[in-house]
Parts: sequence; C-alpha cells; structure tokens
Amino acid sequence: MSFLIKEEKTNWKYILIVVVLAVLVSGGILGYMKYFIQEMTLLTKFPELKKPEKVIKDETADWKTYRDEEYGFEVKYPGNYEYNAGPLPDIFLFGTMGAPQYDINVWVRSSSQLDKFYENKTEICTEDFLSDKKAYKCEGDKYIYIEAESNGKFYFLSVKGDKLSEKFEVFNQMLSTFKFLEQEPTTANWKTYRNDIYNYELKYPASWYFYYKGDLVYNTGLESCVNGGYRDPKTVLFSDEKIVDCSLLIATHGWNWFSIWVRDLQWSAEELNRTGIVKSEGEYDSECQRELDTTKYEQITFKGLAANKRVALAVNAIGDEPSTQILFNYKDRGWQIIYANDCDGNPLDPAFEQILSTFKFLALL
Repeated sequence: MSFLIKEEKTNWKYILIVVVLAVLVSGGILGYMKYFIQEMTLLTKFPELKKPEKVIKDETADWKTYRDEEYGFEVKYPGNYEYNAGPLPDIFLFGTMGAPQYDINVWVRSSSQLDKFYENKTEICTEDFLSDKKAYKCEGDKYIYIEAESNGKFYFLSVKGDKLSEKFEVFNQMLSTFKFLEQEPTTANWKTYRNDIYNYELKYPASWYFYYKGDLVYNTGLESCVNGGYRDPKTVLFSDEKIVDCSLLIATHGWNWFSIWVRDLQWSAEELNRTGIVKSEGEYDSECQRELDTTKYEQITFKGLAANKRVALAVNAIGDEPSTQILFNYKDRGWQIIYANDCDGNPLDPAFEQILSTFKFLALL
C-alpha cells in the first residue's frame, strides 16, 4: 500500500499583503519617531536672549554748525555759544554768548604752528587724529591745542583757561564734530588784481593780501606797501600773511608767497632752454635730505610762450626755501612767476596753482 504526501501550495498573495503591511507600519513608526525627536529637540532649545541695544545719545545733535568753504572745514558748537570773526580772516573764535573773550579758536595757516610752540614746550604732545587726518595733540596746565594738515593748510585748534571748566569738555566735543571739506576750491569769489602798466591780471583768494615790492624798501609803514600802497608794480606779491614790517619785503625767502616779477632785461636762450637736474656737490640740506641747490629744469609752454620751469627741491646756498619759478619773455621784457613748494616740489598752498591758472595777458589798447 503506498502513501502519497500531498504538497500544499504557498499562498504568496497573503505573504505579500503581510509584507506590505509590515513595511507601512515600520515606515509609520520611523516617521513618527523622527517627528517626535524633532519636537523634543525644539522643546529642549532655549530661545536666544538678546541684550537690548544701548542707545547712545548724540549730545551735539542740536548744536549749531559753522561751515567755511574757503578755508575748507566745518565744526559744530553749542547752542549757547556764538561764533565771532578773529583779528585776521584765518582765525575763527567760539565762546559763550556775551563772554568778554572767546577761548576756543580755530586758526587756519599756510605753515605749521607746532615749531613755534615747541620752542618753550613743557606740555605732553601725542599723536592723534582730527577727523580723518593725522594730528598732534598737546596739553598744558591751562590749555589744549591740536594741529592737523589738509590740502596744504594747517588747522590749529585750541582752548585755554581752567581745565576744570566746561569749555574744555565742549572743546573735545567740538573736535569730534570737526570735518575737513574736500571740495575743490573755487575762484568765483576771489578778488581780481589788474596791472595796467604791464598789461596782465589774475585772481587771488578774497582773504589774501597783495604787496608791491620796489627794488629797495626801507622803513616804509605797513599802509604804504600793503594792498598796493607802495606803487612799484614791477614786482607784486600775494600771500595770506599780513606783513607787519614792510622791510621784510627785501628778503622774500621764508614767506609763503606767490609773486610776479617783470624786469627790463629779457631772459637768454640759454636760461629758457635749460633742462635736467643740477645740485651742489658736498653741501647738504638736512631737512629735504638732498644736496643744496638741487633744482629740476624743464622747458614748458606758458600762455603760448616758450618758458622754463625751475623747481627747487632743497634750500639754496643763501638759505632761500624751495620754490617753483616760471621764466619767459613777453613784450621785450623778462618775466618770472615764483611760488613756494615743499621738498618734493608740491606747492605749499594749493591756491598757488589756481592763481597761476587765472593769469592772463590783457589786450593792448
């Protein structure tokens, strides 16, 4: 008798359903776990606490503003202070209203004032900044002054008196508001100088002075030489310096001049055609770090005329400070324009080149 074992068929349909259900359940569990973990993470995080920003009050916000386009600066001063013009056009005074004197000053100069104060210096001076310019700040028992240079001018700000008084605090606040004006200066409001004898004219800053220099000037009073009082128009000088002794016009070196000299003798071809650099061997200018008389010669054209430009890059043997000279001949005479420059040949005052740009010959009648 034989026994037959009957094999049962596997029901893959049910197995597939079970597998699908298992996958779905597992996916749901995993998804929930991920969501649960995210929620727990958010719950365990503490919100970031930000400190309230400290609002700094600008104590100068409602102050008055003084702005001077010609001298290139702006500064704010308190409402109970007032501005007053100084004894010279380049001095600006600030103080409390009705005060007998103003102890906060701004002085704009064409040369540094520090050397003058260093002669008997007892204060402590440190490097500082005025606006965005490097400056030197010096403090004494009863004063503070700070000096910085911008556009060829030196700005000298000072306060004097009792250092425990309010004005010293005001002075430091005013320093924080001080700004240099970088705008190109204009000649629109400048004065015009006209020379009808030698037929030329030019413009110069309204606050400057002009002087006639004779071949010899001895013991002449100020009023006889300032602003054309001394009538010798061969040589005329323009400067922001008010001369207190006209005899100083004999020696022009050391002054911040722009000058024009007309002589009866014409310049030679050799003088007008000179080129290159000339210097004195063996003698040295310690300030400019060059040999004495180091001068660069260059042929140029000035107002359509052949000219020679000479730029001194060191003092000369008799002590004349570096200067730029332009030599040319016109109407059978020799002309020389001269202005002061630094050891690198740059004009000491940016106004010099502007004055030069306004120079023109007048039509002969």
